Amino acid sequence: MDELGLEDKAKRSKFKSNVRGAWEDSEKEDKRYSVLYKKYLENSDKLEAEKRVHQDKLKKIWDESDEKLKKEEVLDEKQQEAWQKTSEELRTKTATDLHYEGKAKQAQPEKKEDKKEKKEDSED
Repeated sequence: MDELGLEDKAKRSKFKSNVRGAWEDSEKEDKRYSVLYKKYLENSDKLEAEKRVHQDKLKKIWDESDEKLKKEEVLDEKQQEAWQKTSEELRTKTATDLHYEGKAKQAQPEKKEDKKEKKEDSED
């Protein structure tokens, strides 16, 4: 809220309440999604379909939150844009998404840098 320049106590309270509600709804969606993610882990077609549904639900949750903030005049346009940019990952990924992305990265072998490139970097 400080980063957004939101100083009015009433607006801060409305913002916090609104965002907490959207976050809780996102957590509920993640709980639903995590079960299906595990269920369809071996079926890529169904998993992709479920990922789209998950993304649509998250988008709807955060769009409703943004609309409510706008309707209640909690944030001006500039603050709204800053909030949307700051919360971009929160709006598109849940704990399940982050967990499985992390696992996928760990499963990929790391590329070794050439010693020559490393030496050039250290000279800078």
